[in-house]
Amino acid sequence: SEMCIRDISDIERERVIPVIEELAKRVEVPISVDTYKAGIAEAAIKAGATIVNDISGLRYEPNLVDVVARYEAAIVLMHFRGQSKDMYQQASYHDLVGEVLDELRESIAFALSRGIKRSQIIVDPGIGFGKRPVHNRKLIEGIGVLKDLGQPVLVGISRKSFLPTKRTGTDRDLLSAQYAVQAVANGASLVRVHNVGMTAKMLSEARNGV
Repeated sequence: SEMCIRDISDIERERVIPVIEELAKRVEVPISVDTYKAGIAEAAIKAGATIVNDISGLRYEPNLVDVVARYEAAIVLMHFRGQSKDMYQQASYHDLVGEVLDELRESIAFALSRGIKRSQIIVDPGIGFGKRPVHNRKLIEGIGVLKDLGQPVLVGISRKSFLPTKRTGTDRDLLSAQYAVQAVANGASLVRVHNVGMTAKMLSEARNGV
């Protein structure tokens, strides 16, 4: 219901905005907020966020595009079919990389048509979102093709359930970092990670040929 949606937004605001306000006082790196809601995005930007990560690629709440354009924030357009509750029912592809490309291209075109500049746009193939393990692996291998979109590519692999291990903690982080290195080698410009130190170390070693 409308009341339920409003209540959920209030909870999201109460949890997210104070954290962004405090982070903005303490760090100099860009702060990203994960939301597809225009109202939450605007409050987050006012609190100090400079990047909005929209898992729906502007499909859930198209008005988000106007907030991002008005404040000239960066936006991550992620590929995702359906909703979280039915995303695996939507995980059917004839040409995985081609279809992801086409749907991200549609999101980019919509963003540009509403005043967002190309320099603000980052794309994310949506690893683990509406994809089965075989799809995730193919997308990691095909990241270089996504660069045909002309935008930086962000990849989130860290601690995803498709990783081939049942272990947790350090072992899962190590595997996550190894996949991050592979993603960067294949063309990713940014990676979302949990264990920043481990991943940064492995990326540095890979870059230096260690």
